[in-house]
Formats: sequence, C-alpha cells, structure tokens
Amino acid sequence: MVPTLLIIAGSDSGGGAGIQADVKTASVLGVHPVTAIAAITVQNTRGVRRVVPTPPSLLEEQILCCLEDFDVRAVKVGVLYSRDNVRKVIELLRSVDVPVVVDPVIKAGTGEKLIEDGAIEDLKELVRLATIATPNVMEAETLLGREMKSLEDIRDSVKEFPTKVVLKGGHLPGERVVDFFWDGKELREFVKERVEDLHGTGCVFSTAIAAYLAKGYDVSDAVELAEAFMEEAIRWGIEVGKGRKVIDPVAPTRRKAESFGVLERVEAALREVEERVPPQLVPEVGMQVVECLEGAKSAEEVAGISGRITVRRPEGAVRACGRVRFGASSHMARALLALHSKDPRVKGGINAALREELVERAREKGLTVFEFSREEEPEEVRRVEGRTMQWAMQRAFEACGKAPDIVVDKGGYGKEPMIVVFGKDSLDAVRKLLRLAGIESG
Repeated sequence: MVPTLLIIAGSDSGGGAGIQADVKTASVLGVHPVTAIAAITVQNTRGVRRVVPTPPSLLEEQILCCLEDFDVRAVKVGVLYSRDNVRKVIELLRSVDVPVVVDPVIKAGTGEKLIEDGAIEDLKELVRLATIATPNVMEAETLLGREMKSLEDIRDSVKEFPTKVVLKGGHLPGERVVDFFWDGKELREFVKERVEDLHGTGCVFSTAIAAYLAKGYDVSDAVELAEAFMEEAIRWGIEVGKGRKVIDPVAPTRRKAESFGVLERVEAALREVEERVPPQLVPEVGMQVVECLEGAKSAEEVAGISGRITVRRPEGAVRACGRVRFGASSHMARALLALHSKDPRVKGGINAALREELVERAREKGLTVFEFSREEEPEEVRRVEGRTMQWAMQRAFEACGKAPDIVVDKGGYGKEPMIVVFGKDSLDAVRKLLRLAGIESG
C-alpha cells in the first residue's frame, strides 16, 4: 500500500503554503496525504489578512477519523494557531506511535502572527514530543529564549533543543544559506545558494521530511533527501500573484517529465539530420543539435549529441558520433542559453556550414538574420573561453529587437564560418534548416 501521511496544519487560501503546499509535496513524493485542518487563513502572496482556528473538537474529529481508517506512517504538524488546538494535538499525539515532524510556525513570512501569544509554552511542549522539529531562526529564538545573530550562535544553540532538529538559517544575512541538523549526537550543515524569499518553503520542507519518514527512511536520510528536494523546488519558484513567488514542489517531477520530452525531440531531430541533411551542410568541426529545458541556466540542462554529428568517409554519410544526452554540448549550449534567457520561446538550435544561398533564402522568407564578425569582438570577451557566443547572442537580440532565426558567424582566425538556426525546439530548428536548404522534412 502507498504510505499515508497525516498532515495537521492550516489552510492557505492562496495555495502557496499550508495544507495546499503540504498535499502537493506529499503526493509528488509518493505518499498519500490525509489532512486535519487546524485553522483557516485568509491570505495570498502579499500577506495574511485573517486567521480563524478550527474548534478543538472538530480538529480532534478530523485527526481520529484519519487515524481509524488509514495506516498512518508519519505525522506532520504545522500551523495550529490557538492554544486549545496546540493542547489538543499534544493530547492526541501522546498515543500515536509514528514519527512526528513539527514545524513550529509562529509568524508568516510577511510577518503576521500565526499563533496566539498564550500558546508559546504549549508549543514548546509540542516540540518536545516531536521526532524532529524544523524551526527557522526567529522561531528557534522564541522557543529557546535566546538571540541568534550569527552562524556560531546557531551552532551553539541548536544542541539545546530537546529533540532532533533542523534549524533553518535563511533569516540570517549572507550570500549562502546554512541549515543546521542536530540529531542529538552530531551536527551537520547543509549549505546552499541564497534565493529570493519564497512563500511556502517551511511547509514544503517539513512535509518532505515527514513524507520520507512515512516511506521508511530514518531521520538522517529523510533530512538529507528533503534538503535535496528543496534545492530543486526552491530553484523553480513560480510567480502566480502580485506578491512573493511561491515555492513549487511539483517542479522537480515536472522537469523530469519535461526532460524525457526534450530527449525524445532531440532524438527525432537527429534522425531527420541523418536522413536528410546533405554532407556539405555539416561544418568541419561537426554539427550539433540542441534543446534546453524551460528556464535552463546551465549546459547540464541542454540536451545534445555527445561527439557531435560528422560526415563519415568515404561513403559521405551524416552520422552522430555519440548518443543524445544532457550536458553533451558546450559551444552550442552557451549560444542557446544566451538566447533563451532573452526569449524563453527559443529552446532549440542547430549549427551548419555557412552557405550564402541559405542566408539569402532566409531573408527572402522573411526570417530574422543577424551577422557578426569575430573581428568586432572586444578583447575582454576574446580572452575568456566560451564568451564569444554569449556576446554574439546579446548583440543579436539588441540589434534585431527580438530573438533572430539565424545567426551568421563569419568566423575568424582558426574559427570556421557557420550559421546557427534557432527554433521553438530542436525539431523546429532542424526543419527550418531543411527548408532553407530546399529539402522537405519527414
């Protein structure tokens, strides 16, 4: 059976945090979420307007109803708001023999209070019952009664928690964020790049830990897996409102699915190249077909052909030297990434030998063409390996006012002249090249 995770938390009407984010996270991680709503919030990406706690008796009914029917393997506790609800959850959890993750939420990311003043002492008792707690710095300061102004403060303070804990360091200044995991014996630190403040990160992180615990992982492995999951989910925060970006726990799964589609299209584009592209269009340095994931920022998110495409002698067959995979291209990947950053609709490209008739035909068809000479390349660009295509794509976009269909590289000393054809994906770019060559695609 699919493991069941009981989530006791508040509802977020904006869908970015709370029960809504918890359910998405659990589902993506292969756990069935059942829920007990402890509070209803009126909020969106700009802030919390109102919080109405669920009556303790109704909260108890929800929890017991879930426990009597489902094989609950773990519990995640988030916003409870009222002192009565905190006490009710403490009472019920004393008889639950499964891992419990407590996210001791005190304030929303925009500053609004999410717990009654009189409930803090009870919240401390709830934390003592937890298998692991996941406070941020401000919450940890409240629970421990001491300030934490530096990483050293956290290293000293985290060991005072009465349970295992991940103390999230995102509220401290600095280029990097450090999360501190204290398992009661050993302190581990997870360091990651700082990103802009996102709505829902605390909810998703604690639920991810709980989901892995429900699947049978021990606490240390669950924390490590949740940290890796968060790194990907945070990277792909989405703009859905007029306030803060919202964390997207579905992003890692969606990008895996997108990756399969990209690889399939590059494979199909490669077949068309091998079957229809004449040898004279293949540059001496080889031909490359590429396609990137949406929002790609590195060559590892660009699929291409390892070893490129060359002409086999003496038969003159156009063939790939390797397989299609992500991270196979550097030169073409940089060109595509530079243009994709300017126009996200451009996700595919192919390079070919420079033939003037192709350029003329492109102009006749009304395609946008940009030409550049490496003699115009600034010295500071020329000195850095790999900067040429970024510089050229920047100039192309500025000169054309949009992403060009064709970029003509006139070459230079030791650099072969060629053209790069761009499209909405790899197949579109290849078929555009075939049309320019007067060849119908399959």
